[in-house]
Amino acid sequence: MKVSSLNLKNIFSLLTMFAMTSCGLFNADKYDRKVVNHNEAKLNISESEETSGDVILPSDVKLTYTRSKLNDDYLDGHKYIPSPMVGEESKTVKILVPLIHFQDSPIIISSVNRATVEEKIEAAFQGENPFLSVKEFYKRASNNLINLEFVLTDWYEVGNSGSCRDEVKTFSIIDEAVRNGKIDGNAINTNDFDSNKDGYIDAVYAIYDVHNFKNSKSENQNLWAYTFDNVNVTPNKSKPKTRHFSWASYDFLDEGYGEVLSDPHTLIHETGHLFGLLDYYDYNANISPVCALDMMDYNVCDDNAYSKMSLGWMNPYIVYGNATINAGELKKNNACVVILSDKNELTLEKSTNKYLFNPFNEYMLLEYFDFNEKANYVDLVSGYDPVKLEGNKSYTKSGYKLYHINNPQLLITDSGDTKKCGFYYSNEYVESKNSLLQNIVTNTTKGEKNRAETDFFDILGLEYIDDKFDYFNEITLIAKETKHENSYEHLYVYIDENNEKKIENATNEFLFDKGDTFKPVNYKNYFVHGAKSNSLRFDNNELFSTEIYFN
Repeated sequence: MKVSSLNLKNIFSLLTMFAMTSCGLFNADKYDRKVVNHNEAKLNISESEETSGDVILPSDVKLTYTRSKLNDDYLDGHKYIPSPMVGEESKTVKILVPLIHFQDSPIIISSVNRATVEEKIEAAFQGENPFLSVKEFYKRASNNLINLEFVLTDWYEVGNSGSCRDEVKTFSIIDEAVRNGKIDGNAINTNDFDSNKDGYIDAVYAIYDVHNFKNSKSENQNLWAYTFDNVNVTPNKSKPKTRHFSWASYDFLDEGYGEVLSDPHTLIHETGHLFGLLDYYDYNANISPVCALDMMDYNVCDDNAYSKMSLGWMNPYIVYGNATINAGELKKNNACVVILSDKNELTLEKSTNKYLFNPFNEYMLLEYFDFNEKANYVDLVSGYDPVKLEGNKSYTKSGYKLYHINNPQLLITDSGDTKKCGFYYSNEYVESKNSLLQNIVTNTTKGEKNRAETDFFDILGLEYIDDKFDYFNEITLIAKETKHENSYEHLYVYIDENNEKKIENATNEFLFDKGDTFKPVNYKNYFVHGAKSNSLRFDNNELFSTEIYFN
């Protein structure tokens, strides 16, 4: 995925002073706050005992932020597909799919071919295929909260593909196709594609009909699949504009099943970016934080629970001391388990009588991995071709997956004479409208240096984490077998017999199951941040000591 760097330039031109800032001012009229200290607590995941102890049920939790709601009010301008969260009514969102025909295309040469191509595109987005269509995947992932409808345009002809060399040119082509294109011979009414009426089309997914650069052996790497947000577009509520789009070659529909069937995997992955999810792989291949087997990593299997929760589609059990959680209830409630750090705060919102939880924070997350869930079963059993998932290099059973989540937002506050910035670890809402929340954590080494033209840490006037590695990730999978715990800066990456760097796929040895125990003291490498003398940094200080027993 490619992300516009213009946000950073706009934001940091405003900053002249930097200081650490803590949580927003606590409002006693709105909240009851409880400081907890659960050092050396024990969590039992039990197949027989009832849920009890120091745990908050999903029904008593309210997510403070989700990807789309965070951006609506506080983040620096990225716009994602508007999506409801747990407790809200389900929502239908129409996504516009411009079909782009380049004059030098070798694919569409007759009306017969054109009809076949359209059928395959329709099947990938919302029809029948061996995996799940994009529509079905996100309906299941969201627990029926989101219903995506994809509307294909008529083919829109542009110049030769060689002229399309970057994201800006791509945007102009797509924007032209939306403004001048047609659906069934009629002009496109962009109001039909702006469900939240903010003046922007909710999402555009363009399919073009020339080979991607790898299949054509072209040097034009813009002929690939990616997602881009043009933050310079101003809204127009009377005629909503194109802004956030995905872009993929028709080739990707042939990727996993040959030319006969329609493969939706790449389309599903890029749609995840349209919702606001980042890639979980390292663009530099130095680390492999979730070990390949995830939709936002290798384009395979289901979304993990962190992805679903950050989108608002799953509420957690929140553990803050000694607790028992019934395994059957966990699976039935379509929930995950969040284990707070030893010193954290619970905040009760008085108006709703629910505990607030901000997914963009630091905590451990436990989820039940269901091997038989269709998105997992189809890929893992069939051995999805593009990533060659042989049986001994993937999961072959169900079990529990444990993660370290470490994604606090950077809070930037302008209070007049003083500008402040620091990581926001609170579960409460940011009260000040003069504040911005900026996501800076990725799973990519050299994170913001890699994702943006601007040098993020140099702008802040801070020493970068390390000359070579970040030493912290948005999400890190914790393998049960400690033999997989290689050095953090090379997490789950190894050198093979041919001296080539390889990614280590997760296997059954990564899964926790009945009879297993997790003790943080045995897994310290998974909680290393490696910050040096930065005034703005991650400090673990052995924040996690809760032991987990699977009974």
